[in-house]
Amino acid sequence: MTDFCIQNLSKTYATGQVALDGVSLSLPLGQHLRIIGPSGAGKSTLLRCIAGLESPEPQAVIQLGATALHALPPHQRGIGWVPQRPLLMPDRPVIEQLRWGASESRWLRRQTIVEWLDLGPLLHRRPHQLSGGEIQRIVLARLFLRECLLWLLDEPTSFLDPPRQRNFREQLHLLQAESGVTILEVTHDWNAIRSDSPVAVLLSGRLCQMGLPRDLLHHPAHPLVAEALTPTLPGQIWNRFAGRWQSSVTGQMGFLPDSPGPMWNPPIGWNGSPKSANRIWFGWSQPVRLGTPRTTDWSLGDWRVVAVDPLVGSPSPSAMIDLDQAGRRVRSWLFHADWPRIGEVVPCGVAVDAVSYYDHSTGLRHDDRDG
Repeated sequence: MTDFCIQNLSKTYATGQVALDGVSLSLPLGQHLRIIGPSGAGKSTLLRCIAGLESPEPQAVIQLGATALHALPPHQRGIGWVPQRPLLMPDRPVIEQLRWGASESRWLRRQTIVEWLDLGPLLHRRPHQLSGGEIQRIVLARLFLRECLLWLLDEPTSFLDPPRQRNFREQLHLLQAESGVTILEVTHDWNAIRSDSPVAVLLSGRLCQMGLPRDLLHHPAHPLVAEALTPTLPGQIWNRFAGRWQSSVTGQMGFLPDSPGPMWNPPIGWNGSPKSANRIWFGWSQPVRLGTPRTTDWSLGDWRVVAVDPLVGSPSPSAMIDLDQAGRRVRSWLFHADWPRIGEVVPCGVAVDAVSYYDHSTGLRHDDRDG
C-alpha cells in the first residue's frame, strides 16, 4: 500500500458526544492535506486518534503505507505531533528541548533550523521565560529535527505573527519536498491552503468532502464547504439564498427567494424537476454575468449597482461589485475595465452549471443538482 489511509474511524466520548462518525479517507504518501471545518467539527480529535492519544472505536483502521498505526502504541507510531496548545518539558532549557527526540542527521542541521525560526536568543532560556509564540516556534523546530514519515499539525501557526507565519509556510514546503513526509494539518489560516494540495472538510464529525479547493468550490457538497473555501481562492465568490421552487403564471418553474423581489427563472429547456415544495438553499460559485443573460443562464432579473471596489495592484483591471435587488444583496467580481456606474440598473444571470441546490434543514446537496 502506498497511501495513508483511514477507514471507518469513529469516536464517541463517555458523555455520549459523537466526535467522529465513520471518517474514511485516502491520501498518497508525501502529500499535504489541510483539514478545515467549523469549531467542534472533530478536526483535533481526528489528529489525536491518528496519533494514538485518543482511542477510536475498535473497527477503525489507520494505515501508513504497510504499517498499521492503529495496532501500535503512540510512542511506536513514529509521528511528529504539534498540538493546538504546544507544551514543553517544564525544567529544561530550549537547547535540550530541541535535542529531545532529534535524529542524528537532523541534529547536524540544527543551526539552519534555529536560524529559520529565529531561536538563537532563546536557546538557554527555560519555558517560564518564553511567550506563547516562542514556545510554538520551539515545538515546530523540534518537529523539524525528528525523522518521521507523518506529521500531524493542529493549527501550527496560531501563535505566530504574520511574518513568521509566512516564513514557517515557506520552510515547511521546502522540508516536505526534501523529506517526502506526509502532512495532515488542521487550520483556520486561509493562507495555508494551496490550490494544488487537497483539502478535507469536516462537518459534525463527518468527512463532508475532500479534493482540490477549486473542485470543491465548483461542486460543494454542503453550503459550509463553499463558505469555508471561498476566502482561499482569489476571484471566487459564493452567494446563497433560502427560498422555494415556485411555478410562474406561465407554468414555468423557477426559484423564489424568501426575501421580497422577483422570481428567478432557469434557462429555456432546463430539465430540472424540483422534488419538494420545502425550503432549499440556492447557491452559486461563479461571478454573476452583467447584461442580458445567456440562453444557458439562470436569469436573476434586474439589479442596482451599489458599490464598485477596484482591486489595487491587480495585473489586469478587476473590481468587486455589490448589487441590490429589493434588499437582496449579491457580491461579484468583474475581470475587465468596463465597470458599471453606481446606481446603474443591470440585468444579471448565472451559469446553470454553477448553481447548486441544498436541503434547507440538513444542508445536503441534491445529487442531481435539480432540487
